[in-house]
Amino acid sequence: MNALVDAYNYTTKVLGTQNFIIAGDYNADCRYLSNKKYHLSNLYTDDRFDFLVNKTADTTANHNTDCAYDRFVATGLVKHAVVSGSVLVYNFETGMHLTYEEAKNISDHYPVEMQLQ
Repeated sequence: MNALVDAYNYTTKVLGTQNFIIAGDYNADCRYLSNKKYHLSNLYTDDRFDFLVNKTADTTANHNTDCAYDRFVATGLVKHAVVSGSVLVYNFETGMHLTYEEAKNISDHYPVEMQLQ
């Protein structure tokens, strides 16, 4: 995650904007990144970045894990464009009435969504 700060700094210089959504599978939870290391990471401690997906969210479709791997991080004016309460994890297994096996065939991660205004 610390490398994302360097990538952001470079990109802001090249593109001349500070307004971004940095989205993806960060693998920043559970066995990949301890809670202590998460809270000490440059991306988390730098107030230019807002983590929009709650650390308590479960973005995995696996019944044996409860991890928030998938993230939205907003910067610049984008931080103020996110509709309050709109960042959600869509559990397609429940939402589409799928079996666990059917859901796993789609993806091992649930989609994360948000609304912008």
